[in-house]
Formats: sequence, C-alpha cells, structure tokens
Amino acid sequence: GLEVAALLAQGTDLKPVAQLMAVLTAGPVEPGWGLSGLVADAGLIAGYVAFQSGDLVRAEAALSAWSEANPSDSRARGLLAVVLTRLAGRDHDARRFVRASSLMARAVALTDDPAVHHNAAVVRYSRGDHSGAAKQFRRLSATGAVLTATLNLGLYLDDIVGVGSEAAREYRRYLSAGGRVGAEIARRRLSRKERILGP
Repeated sequence: GLEVAALLAQGTDLKPVAQLMAVLTAGPVEPGWGLSGLVADAGLIAGYVAFQSGDLVRAEAALSAWSEANPSDSRARGLLAVVLTRLAGRDHDARRFVRASSLMARAVALTDDPAVHHNAAVVRYSRGDHSGAAKQFRRLSATGAVLTATLNLGLYLDDIVGVGSEAAREYRRYLSAGGRVGAEIARRRLSRKERILGP
C-alpha cells in the first residue's frame, strides 16, 4: 500500500500498477519471488489503485470482494464507503434515485462518517422521504458534524413543512457557523423570511 502511495506522490501513471494487481490477484505467485506481502494485500491495493485511477466500478468490485473476505479491515470498509458514496452521487445526479439509495444504504452500513450519512439523507430527500431525511439532517445539525445538514434542515422546514420562523433560525445557524456552500441560498431565504416575519 505504501509503495502505491509513493507512486501516486511521484505522479506515476497507475495503469501499469493496476495491470500488476490484476496479474497478482488472478493466480498463484511463486513464493520465492518475495511478493507474499504484496500478494496478501493485492485485492485491497487493486481497489485503491482503481479508485485513484477514477474507475469506481472496478474499485467497488475489488473493495467489496476484499471487505467480504476481510470484514474487520477498516481501511477497506472506509474506502468502499467513499467509493459507494461517489457512485451514488453519479446516480443521484442522473436522477436514478433508487440505485443511489441502494448504494448509500451499503455505504452507511460500512461507516459512521457523518458526511456519508448526510449524503444518504440527501438521497432519501430526493426520493421523497422528506421526514426521514429531515430526522437525519436534524441529528447531524445538532452535532455540528456536517454544516450543510443545518441548511438542508432549514430548506425542509421552509419548503415541506412551511414553518418559516424555524427555517429562518436554521438559516441563521448555518450562516453564523460559517456555512459557505449554500450561503447565498441561505441569505436570500433568510432575507425573504425577515421581510415577512421580521428579524
């Protein structure tokens, strides 16, 4: 694994490394070649190389197989959760919400990472499970783990529930905590709420 990281740091093309990993995982390697450590981690390294090369489908396949065979390997579980989240993001952007939801369910089962749980809530929201998503946004917002969850909670309160004063409170919390991703949205909506409800 460290060798691959060193290659990446040098800007080395990973295609030959991916080819080497394919060979190592395809069949037995003579023990006298001193490759036993590399062969032992070949599945994990193949998944990592595929991920770094941008081949998320191949990375998912390699990391899923590795994680199934090595369920206690937290490195593989964490990276697989990232890969599944990115694949789900692609499906979400293409409006394939059922597939995105399935991928996010797998990712959530692998990690406690708040960002992964937030992305799962976004997919739930897009599928129409607004109240289920809002519960997750509320939980993440309360911990401060994912600042965007506070904005998303405000949007839910504003658009779905129609509770302007509570939505305004969430927009203020988001902005005062330094939220930047959707700051313009929060400012516009807060300004509109303050014109209607007062500060």
